[in-house]
Amino acid sequence: MKTRHIIAALVALVTLAACESSTNYANQLEQEKKQIEKFLSSNGYTVTNEFPADSVFPENLFYHEDEGEIYFRLDQKGEGDTITTGDKLQVRYIQSTIEEYPVVESYWTTQDLEYPVEVELDNYYYTYSCEGWNDAFRMMQRSNSVATIIVPSNKGFKWATTQTSVTPYMYKITFLVLPK
Repeated sequence: MKTRHIIAALVALVTLAACESSTNYANQLEQEKKQIEKFLSSNGYTVTNEFPADSVFPENLFYHEDEGEIYFRLDQKGEGDTITTGDKLQVRYIQSTIEEYPVVESYWTTQDLEYPVEVELDNYYYTYSCEGWNDAFRMMQRSNSVATIIVPSNKGFKWATTQTSVTPYMYKITFLVLPK
């Protein structure tokens, strides 16, 4: 009888801990959303859910389709053919947090990173990429396009610190399509 009570108590504790953990994660996601909104507002950006038909973005505009999706703005149109699934891309980027004093990492030039990061479009699980980047590449469409994106944690990298923290990142990102 005592064993049953102990097991029941342990099950109750584990259940409470799991509920508390999920509540904290939900709260973290809500805080992340507010952090992104505050960043955009305090920097004078507006957000639209309509992608500009001519792909020309006014200087202060971000595109955001749905909840949990990336915030996107095309800074420079690319050239060449539209990318397709399986294309190999060489990527350069600058990553930063969106805090008051951002932490910035740059992989934009060969001085920052001798060899560019190579990814495969639509294969972000097995290359150095993430779902948010993949979504951005699709909207960028062509080599040498440049975009600024904000990637919420659920669309970001699933390794290292991004896996254990709910942190949005902003990227200035460009790519070249490698020959097939």
